[in-house]
Amino acid sequence: MFKAIYSNLFIKCGCDTFNANDIDVQLNWLEPCGTPNFGSDLYHNNASFQTEQDFEFNIVEQLPKMKIIDFLSGLFNMFNLTAYVNDVGTIVVRTLDSYYADSTQVYNIDKYLDTTKSTSDIALPFNEISFSYKGLGTFLAKQFEQLTNSGWGSLSYTLNGGIYDAPSEAYKIELPFEHMQFERLYDAGQSTTTSTDIQWGYSVNENLQSYIGEPLLFYAIGIVNGDPIRIRNTVNDSIEDITDYVIPSNSQALSPSTNKFNIHFQNELNEYLANEPTGGGLAPVSPALQFTDTSAGA
Repeated sequence: MFKAIYSNLFIKCGCDTFNANDIDVQLNWLEPCGTPNFGSDLYHNNASFQTEQDFEFNIVEQLPKMKIIDFLSGLFNMFNLTAYVNDVGTIVVRTLDSYYADSTQVYNIDKYLDTTKSTSDIALPFNEISFSYKGLGTFLAKQFEQLTNSGWGSLSYTLNGGIYDAPSEAYKIELPFEHMQFERLYDAGQSTTTSTDIQWGYSVNENLQSYIGEPLLFYAIGIVNGDPIRIRNTVNDSIEDITDYVIPSNSQALSPSTNKFNIHFQNELNEYLANEPTGGGLAPVSPALQFTDTSAGA
């Protein structure tokens, strides 16, 4: 299940006072009539201004905007879904494969077949097929693209036009979501570097500047009694260690032995296991490469 969290966050800050005359407004002009005359005025206010101690940071207002129909269309393309209305008027959503597999209706089409005639057509109707995400602009996803010449989680196939007589039309599915490459944190302060239970996403661009991008989908995995995340309250200088939290993931589980579902189109190294001592190597040996139930295979 995907989790989307919409809430208001209140950020506590100390009450601050500053003089409004710290902000100057200067006007410069030129009088063109007769002898040119240059003029200038400087304006500022001597009053003071005091901020409120609490101000509201509304998370919803900072989220990328998306129409509901675009969100639903993205999900249908992502998992190859189809929908129909059953006999009691309920809208049923199924994967296309399961929809066909559940059918018990048999149709005899013998009377429509003419065995005296036949035609041959090209084997493939497209010369290029690609599945990708629109949002691949975060730092680690861009780094992956630069190193591998492939979009993170993307899948593509191109025919050699000199060999295959296929039309020039391309089949392209581009999901309207951000697809972030996450990173598991490791504790380097020990005698040997050890993994933590914490996984995070770095939402900056390749220049390390703040980045919002497209609406982000991920599996929210709950961690209970995990490695602590320390939160410091700068108002009263108190410290709290949080051990129950949610980490983002592109796979539905953290181990392929639980399930292999993920939202990549191509089988990628699982970020949570990629740097583990037992996570390296090639498939099928590497657990990090055993998350083979991709969106393209759904």
